[in-house]
Amino acid sequence: MNSRFGGVEERERGTNAEHRLMNVMKRTNDYVRVSTKDEDRKEHWDVLSRSMGKVEIKSQKKLQRSDAHVCDEYIWLEIRDIVGGPGWIVGGKADVVAFEQRKGFLVVDREELKTYLEKEVIPRCELTEPTSDPKDALGRFYSRAGRRDCVTLVPKKDISDLPSTYILTSR
Repeated sequence: MNSRFGGVEERERGTNAEHRLMNVMKRTNDYVRVSTKDEDRKEHWDVLSRSMGKVEIKSQKKLQRSDAHVCDEYIWLEIRDIVGGPGWIVGGKADVVAFEQRKGFLVVDREELKTYLEKEVIPRCELTEPTSDPKDALGRFYSRAGRRDCVTLVPKKDISDLPSTYILTSR
């Protein structure tokens, strides 16, 4: 079953990633609370942490919905959401973004990620034609048919190399 906001499998992966990070936070007494629906939708953050502030949690994604497995080498970055509003990087209020990994989370300052997006990713994407094929989304703007979103695919290594990035292990 698909909804306007993605399939059941995608939503379950997102919920599981959120619970996984909250469990780590609870073990270290770092968890404060979950965002309200309004905060999640309008401010683009999921959990409030004592040490990290407002955290946007991104589960691992597939490159294409038809793929059998999630991809560990690339990360999707949202510039515009599905209704055409500012995406979670540009319009979000999160202090950090936690990208789910196999053995934990890649945590990066959202403002630093936004600067990387604006100075390095968007200028490269503007040199090429947008695509509607996720296989061609690396370094290009990608939008799904019938949606007003705009995302792009970047190598995880680029985000790992940002100065604020660190790994938060699950165990």
